[in-house]
Amino acid sequence: MKEDLLFNRELSILEYLYANVCACNVILVLNITGKITGPQIEDALVQLQKRHVLLRSMIVDQPDRTCFIENPDISLTLKTIERTGPEQWIQVCMEEDKKPFDYNQEVPIRFIHLSSSNESDIIILCQHAICDGMSLVSLGRDLMNIIGFPGKALEKLPLPLSEFDPSRFPANIRVNWLRKKVYEKINSKWQKEKILFDNEDRHNIEQIFWKSREYLIHPWEIQSPVLDKLTAKCHEKKVTITNLLICSAMAAHLKIPGPFPQYFPKFSVAVDMRNRFQPPIGDLLGLYASGTISKYNYSQKYSVWENASRLQRIVRKQLDDKKLLTHLKQMTLLDPAMFACIPYKGFGGDVEPHQSRYEKIHSYALQHDFMYRFIKKRYSTVGLNMNFIMTNLGKVDIPQKYGEYFLNNIRFIPPASNSAEKVMGAVTFGNTMSLNLSHYPTSYSYENMLKIKEYLMEILLEAID
Repeated sequence: MKEDLLFNRELSILEYLYANVCACNVILVLNITGKITGPQIEDALVQLQKRHVLLRSMIVDQPDRTCFIENPDISLTLKTIERTGPEQWIQVCMEEDKKPFDYNQEVPIRFIHLSSSNESDIIILCQHAICDGMSLVSLGRDLMNIIGFPGKALEKLPLPLSEFDPSRFPANIRVNWLRKKVYEKINSKWQKEKILFDNEDRHNIEQIFWKSREYLIHPWEIQSPVLDKLTAKCHEKKVTITNLLICSAMAAHLKIPGPFPQYFPKFSVAVDMRNRFQPPIGDLLGLYASGTISKYNYSQKYSVWENASRLQRIVRKQLDDKKLLTHLKQMTLLDPAMFACIPYKGFGGDVEPHQSRYEKIHSYALQHDFMYRFIKKRYSTVGLNMNFIMTNLGKVDIPQKYGEYFLNNIRFIPPASNSAEKVMGAVTFGNTMSLNLSHYPTSYSYENMLKIKEYLMEILLEAID
């Protein structure tokens, strides 16, 4: 294949950011009834690579930018582990999440097969720069179709344009001249101090990040008939399950003795952008998500339903298509490489003298330069700045039966966050909503986070009685 015909695209703003954030991996776990072998999955991975160009592309550092570059000779790898129990996947996910990708040598995605005679868990762990939650759901469905129906051909999908590509935006989405002037000034200041980070820099940050941290996953489920009652009550109250979960989490947290940090009312909600662009994105593997940042002071004077209703009025304004798309289009005016610097400002000061890039990273982290001021203004602080991030994939419409195989459940673990205390994830498949609460035990202990999870469930059960 001619080199000039291979896929080659610079990373977008969010792709630059997430590619440099420690442990920024999206995880999907498929629980399947039926005997699946390693060779079956390996054959399926070959087919998936033909369908998705990002599964045959690496993140490559170049002198002036970082790009996705297609490598038709690269293969996806599968790790097979004997399945010893229904909760084994939790520990495996936590262990695999700590292992950094070598961007210059591999596609940033891992497949782990927990295998037994009649039941399997397939874990898909993927760097957020090349995926979002919904694209992993589609990828999981494709994987099951190939395994369940051998010989079934899958359509090769088009090249994944960035969600910031100008062609993605409708004609009515414009950036006003004043905003353009502001962003021109930001770019000008950035160019005077521009610095690029590479794979070795990332490994320095990863090493020091995990030296003093542990990422914990706390999953649980809501099944029928409780899920049916919860859904019906949300319809009756005209409140989304997402907003109810957010308020229930806040109420649960308030049961833990304070004091509470200043950023306690601040949270983010992930937004699927796939159907907001024209034409819709469809099943493309890639990062097509955004998010809103809101503040809400939970009032214990009101019920969880009243709080959820009040919160919904705040969040709904931010979910307007035009507002979301305008924000993304404004970001296209910025040099995307500047967002790669954010993690180095947050954690570069912890790099130790024996590490290979100590002088570069440590000195950069301590400079109160333009990027430091930019981050402070945008996020209020460099480091932890919000209570939690919520990602609800909703009810996913994919089959349960694939030939002789039955997909019992899907579990979803959103990426860890360097800026939020905890991350909540939810996905509904069949008659089960799978939830997850993840965190680094920094501000709150493991025991307190378990209590928050228990209180959250108690609040939901009380709400539907």
